Amino acid sequence: MLSALALVLAFSFQVPKPSQAPTPGTETPAQEFRRISEELYSGDCPQLGSKLRRVLKQALKNPELPEADRIRGMMDLGDELVEAGEVEDAISTL
Repeated sequence: MLSALALVLAFSFQVPKPSQAPTPGTETPAQEFRRISEELYSGDCPQLGSKLRRVLKQALKNPELPEADRIRGMMDLGDELVEAGEVEDAISTL
């Protein structure tokens, strides 16, 4: 009796229900990869996202930013831009 119940429970978790099965042709692997990549890059992910660059660029637009903070911000932004592969923008920032 116990083994039959265990078997039923095991199959109930392994067999996908028709509503949960992915529909064929909705998204190719390449499209899925691109979508995920764009979401990571434009998001707040500390390793891959662009949030820190956006925040630094916005802060540097403030004309009242103290000079020491401006220099530190420009250096940090330059580092972030180099890591993102935007070397020409990094050079112009510095």
